[in-house]
Amino acid sequence: MSQRIILLVLLCLHVTLSFADSVDEDENLLTIGLLQKYGYPHENHTVVTEDGYILNIHRIPRPGARPVFLMHGLMDSSATFILMGPGKGLGYLLYEQGYDVWMGNSRGNTYCREHVKYTTDEQEFWDFSFHELALFDLPITIDYVLQLTNYTNLHYIGHSQGTTSFWILGSERPEYMEKILLMQALAPIAFFEYCKSPIVNFLGATDLTANLVSRLLGPSEFLPSDDFLNMFSDVLCNSSPLGLKLCKNVLFLFAGYSPAQLNETMLPVILSHDPAGASTKQGHGQGDFILWSKRFVGPARRCFQTLLQVAQCGAQISRGLSQIQSFGLHVGHRCT
Repeated sequence: MSQRIILLVLLCLHVTLSFADSVDEDENLLTIGLLQKYGYPHENHTVVTEDGYILNIHRIPRPGARPVFLMHGLMDSSATFILMGPGKGLGYLLYEQGYDVWMGNSRGNTYCREHVKYTTDEQEFWDFSFHELALFDLPITIDYVLQLTNYTNLHYIGHSQGTTSFWILGSERPEYMEKILLMQALAPIAFFEYCKSPIVNFLGATDLTANLVSRLLGPSEFLPSDDFLNMFSDVLCNSSPLGLKLCKNVLFLFAGYSPAQLNETMLPVILSHDPAGASTKQGHGQGDFILWSKRFVGPARRCFQTLLQVAQCGAQISRGLSQIQSFGLHVGHRCT
């Protein structure tokens, strides 16, 4: 009996260590590498926007099936939809449900750092905000997916900034709403009246903190995913219990307290992929949202909110809209 117990314990240890090694490997794999590792079909597609940015789109192909397009949030990438692995990652789940899965990337992130004219060392490359994502990145990507799949419309699932750019697209180019079968908004953001994150509110507390970098120094890369950030995540979030606790609480301050929803094992993997890069003008734009949403009262406030609701919440989707939020979410709003 004792030998059987020992063998069982050794087997459990082997499985646990094998899983840990497998998860650790995911830290160094890009989106296509993750799909390859877990045995899923994969394709990389490239489009060039009207203003010259070269975007990579990642696909889990199921030819002939209804296309669903996933758009990530600020400082994120296509990898976010598959990082949690098969059975948990949204991209995998949708594919298993029979969809043709397309995962977009916005200019300036890990997979979109090329331009027909500028390099990432030039300020001109970073001269964009989520408004440009809406006017240039989304239209050409949606058109490309529909043209390649021979469908007239698709499902759109946006997370955070992926919803913000969608509201702007619907306002500025309402004809694109005819190409959306259903829009599902995960943690939707249009303005910051209900933002409870101390970190985000601090960054938007004054004109100085919201605009200093982009206004004084010009547009540049905001929180790039480089060796320093990777080292920081390794030291803080993958070491001692105290370091892990500190790491978790920083994340909770930013996004909301939800320990039951945080997979500690996956933290090193998540932090190796995020932040994936963005422009300081994107952070500046979010800061402006906070300033205007919280400071103005009376007629000025009502006027500003009306303008925001028209520009960011007023997209006339032809078929349907579904909003999905968390009770513990610190960064978000109620769009009514």
